[in-house]
Amino acid sequence: MKCDTEIMEAPQIKPPAKETLVALLTDILADKGATKRPVTVVDRQPNIYASTFPSEIVVCRLADGSELKIFCKYGCATNDSHDHKGNVAYEALVYRHVLEPLKISTPKFFGSAEGEADSTWLVVEFLEGAARLELWEDPGIVIDAARWIGRFHGLNEARTIAVAGFKNYRADYFYGWVKRTLQHADEARENFPWLAKLCAHYEEMIPRLIAKASTVIHGEFYPNNILVRAGKIYPVDWESSAKSFGEIDLATLTDGWGESIDWTPEIHRHCVLEYQRSRWPDGPPADFERTFLLARLYVQFRWLGDSKEWARQKNQMNGRFQELQRVGEQLGIL
Repeated sequence: MKCDTEIMEAPQIKPPAKETLVALLTDILADKGATKRPVTVVDRQPNIYASTFPSEIVVCRLADGSELKIFCKYGCATNDSHDHKGNVAYEALVYRHVLEPLKISTPKFFGSAEGEADSTWLVVEFLEGAARLELWEDPGIVIDAARWIGRFHGLNEARTIAVAGFKNYRADYFYGWVKRTLQHADEARENFPWLAKLCAHYEEMIPRLIAKASTVIHGEFYPNNILVRAGKIYPVDWESSAKSFGEIDLATLTDGWGESIDWTPEIHRHCVLEYQRSRWPDGPPADFERTFLLARLYVQFRWLGDSKEWARQKNQMNGRFQELQRVGEQLGIL
């Protein structure tokens, strides 16, 4: 099977046949000590929120007669996203080597396996009763998410992830998003006369950002990648995790407020404060505010530089150009 690697399109992987699913789940769960053999698949339902990779919720009957509900994600070996988003095998690596040793609130990792047609399966706990953060009835829950990611960054400060293949965002990675944003905006450059100046100044700041890349980030810590169950935070979809500067995650958490999520400036302020307190109990670095603003610029470049077709969707992208200009003014660049 050939994987579709075009930007913004999901690889065309189908969930496995039942017999194959039973065999591999039996191996994975037995190796994890979750059950003795055999495992029976009682039910399986597609995940209605699947995006980049197809996934499903599977109910298994274990050898002792109890039932276990798990989440299975399937993906190709490749996923072309300018080195931003990894594939399912990469997410399994993150669960195994980054998350599992920390014993923090993420879905329990059962294991992974090589599937058919050069695909990889990821098997984790299904969080019964969980809801996406932006759907949670108490809007203040986002402050808990900021606190969670601040603590996560603190735990990973200067931590060495001694595993081959774990990403480290270097200078070329950041330069690439700026270059592609300029290329994609070329036909409408007259609408953004300030863009070239902003990009030039941002490029000058990239070495400074690289020097601050001292922790592990989620990479896409958006509200739709955060689940809440019984008031507890559970980030999911870790395929964009990397070593970089942590303010990126705070920037994605607070990106686009006022457009799709009705959270107030006061909640935004408390998110920033709780992030700082959780990551740096003795106080944040003196240049935190500037680094956070640069992270906000990165988030916009990351979207605008993803693909030319995506950047041309004016209704969705105009807001990102406006945010670039707004942050550029706050930084004193424009």
